Amino acid sequence: ISGIGKVTEQVLRHALGIQTCEEMLRKRAFIFALFSSRSA
Repeated sequence: ISGIGKVTEQVLRHALGIQTCEEMLRKRAFIFALFSSRSA
């Protein structure tokens, strides 16, 4: 997933199994709960 940074991409890919923007959109509520505004 381009544009989110290498570390965040690795967290999404390896910890949450998210590899595409579509998967990220499907799990957006879960992602929102995990990441604070400070990590943005």
